Amino acid sequence: MPAAPAIATEIRDLRKEFLRLLLLAIPTGLVQFLVKRFQDGLAWQPWQSVWILIPLIVVAWILWQIIKGRREFRLQGPFLAFFVCYVLVFDVAAASGFLDWKRVPIGYDPHAVPSSFLIPGFFGDWRYRFLQKNAPDQDVSVVLMPPAQRIAERRADFLRLIRLAQSNHARGLVFDFYLPDAAPAPILDDLLCKEVKDAAEQGTPSFFGYSFDVVAHGEIRRQPTSQTLPCIAPEISGHVVVLQDIDDSVRYVPLYFRGDRKQPSLSLRAANAISNKKASELATPGNGLLQFVARSSLPGTISFEELTASPQAAAFLRDQWVFVGENSEQDTFKTPFGKTPGVIIHALAAESLASGQYIKHLESWQISVLVFGFCYLLTVFVAKGVTVRGVLYFVSASTLAFVALAAASIWLWRIWVDTIYFASAIWILMPLLLAWRKISGWSFWRQC
Repeated sequence: MPAAPAIATEIRDLRKEFLRLLLLAIPTGLVQFLVKRFQDGLAWQPWQSVWILIPLIVVAWILWQIIKGRREFRLQGPFLAFFVCYVLVFDVAAASGFLDWKRVPIGYDPHAVPSSFLIPGFFGDWRYRFLQKNAPDQDVSVVLMPPAQRIAERRADFLRLIRLAQSNHARGLVFDFYLPDAAPAPILDDLLCKEVKDAAEQGTPSFFGYSFDVVAHGEIRRQPTSQTLPCIAPEISGHVVVLQDIDDSVRYVPLYFRGDRKQPSLSLRAANAISNKKASELATPGNGLLQFVARSSLPGTISFEELTASPQAAAFLRDQWVFVGENSEQDTFKTPFGKTPGVIIHALAAESLASGQYIKHLESWQISVLVFGFCYLLTVFVAKGVTVRGVLYFVSASTLAFVALAAASIWLWRIWVDTIYFASAIWILMPLLLAWRKISGWSFWRQC
């Protein structure tokens, strides 16, 4: 029966071929799953597929080396468990933004939430140097009002400004103010509501801010607008809270306070109106934190005193979305773009949202795959006996390449790539591996 060995050999070959096809089918199915999952995003910005392709190429190359039978690419035993746990540590850290630790909401009480830090936010501000700045929108302007000592004085200024905006056909007003207290004379609030309604009917809507109170047991509750101002309804109101990092800089605006969709920010309300889109139609960051950008110059700005000095100056409001805020040290914040009044921060945030030109962040899972791939290669090089100098060259080159990738991403696409997790993972792993190699000897690596 000479044919029997040949048939057995044929079956073994077919079995091996089936296993190869199965190995090919698994990553192919994974790619199709990822493409299907991110289909809408890739269709909107096809270049974003690079962040799926690069990690897949790294993993595919490692798998190919394993399939070819290179033992140094196979991790086994206790070291495999260590490696997986090590990578998972940085995976969880990147996904949770662990090194950001805490941000302090500013807009009601800066001492209400304690803050601490591991890595100060300004360590990452070098990316702003690579950020391309477009020309400012021609339909957003800012009016800076002096601090008012009395409620009646502020109400009178609002009345005058709304009338000027209406007579000069402004597109809308966005007040970076919250009004929890009634005017001493009820007629002032009645007049303000009348002006707000009349201007809205004539095509000049107004939006107002609100803040929060720290109540019993440290709980935070929305601060209600005065009952004497029923015209300031929830649908034309938004919170004025911004997030301040440990270095006292404001980089983010929470689009919804604590994720509550019923408490949108004033910036989001304004962006909906400016773009003439509903909240559901506006592209917003998935985590609800808007990292706004500045244009090549700030929005056109005028003081309230200059605006009311002459009828010619009031023409500044014509065809504009006018953001109105206080010009005071208390309402001025550090930002990556310099010291900026709070109202201009809201104007920049609204412009960023309306145009879709805000900073987006690379998904944490994509960083995790890159961390896995490069840490795996580092492990292989150490296991193969590469010299300490060679390992150092590899780690340095990998870090520089990743930083260059982060710089290119923010410059070309406004995508923020966190380099700290990648750099920390690979630089901490390097001495651990070298020490482990020296202590354990080559017998350990042959077991891996």
